[in-house]
Amino acid sequence: MVCSGADSNEDVHSILVDSSGRPYVVLSDGTNNLSTVKDELTGRTSILTSRGHGKNTITVEYAASTVATALITPGGGNHLDICGVYTSTASNAGILSLDFATAGLKVWRHYCTKYNSATLSDMHIEGVADEVLTVTTTQGAEDAFILVNYRELAP
Repeated sequence: MVCSGADSNEDVHSILVDSSGRPYVVLSDGTNNLSTVKDELTGRTSILTSRGHGKNTITVEYAASTVATALITPGGGNHLDICGVYTSTASNAGILSLDFATAGLKVWRHYCTKYNSATLSDMHIEGVADEVLTVTTTQGAEDAFILVNYRELAP
């Protein structure tokens, strides 16, 4: 990370930018630092230690298989940061898949043959600018439920 901004005034905190140039505000008591991130979709800024605030959640339910269906589409020029996934199905067979297909990035796999639900609440997988998160399910005529926590970040 690179530090930029005024550093001569004690009332002004420096702003850090990551390698993509996205700003991260550092809150400090002089000893401890807390970083924040701004979600471009909601306009909210969250302390990075927060698990819930500043994230968006989408839920969908499918009663039949689907192929490469758009699940989340970021705003123009923005990209998605997938923070958590929960999937559940009534099926004993099939796969629930979430992908950033353009970049060829596998985000989530739920193999329904053994487990009817799966969750990961603390993850960080980023797509590229304008990339859609897609869902493919092969559970047949059985119900499937998908919940995704995400942030939409500016370039």
